Amino acid sequence: MARCWETRDRDPLSDATRAAARSDLRRGGVASLATVLDRGDDIAFLCQGDPLFYGSFAGIYVRLAPRYPVTIVPGVSSLTACAAAAGLPLVQRDAILSVIPATLAEDELTRRLAESEMAAVIKIGRHFAKLRRVLDGLGLLDHALYIERASLPNQRIAPLAAIDPASVPYFAMALISRSEAER
Repeated sequence: MARCWETRDRDPLSDATRAAARSDLRRGGVASLATVLDRGDDIAFLCQGDPLFYGSFAGIYVRLAPRYPVTIVPGVSSLTACAAAAGLPLVQRDAILSVIPATLAEDELTRRLAESEMAAVIKIGRHFAKLRRVLDGLGLLDHALYIERASLPNQRIAPLAAIDPASVPYFAMALISRSEAER
């Protein structure tokens, strides 16, 4: 019998995920994944995007894979979904792409963006105001593209400078091209 746990929790480190991803999978407040697998049952862990690209599944996978066979079906990552939605090539030839979480401290976010040719800033939701300050300070605000809910019917693409910080959801990303800023 296959089982599937689903969570709509916005926090990828929710209690359910923490309990499922514990080093000792046999203890916790939710049904243990290891117990289900030990019985010979299968588990499907559905992810939006790619399960190993900043996905909540990655933490569970590194604990399960040494003890159980795991099959991973790759998905379309948020990075490539946003680039496709925006019609923006991420990198070409010898260019370097930086993927930077907006969760970094402001000084570290500033340093990383200042060093990047092309950057994808992920996890911008509640960190949007900080990102906007950093981009403005680096002179990159007008060269940042905002994409939310890429590939979904309600996707939105706009210049980052035009976005109201109160309207930024969890599934949002910014793409910034230094080469565009230097033209």
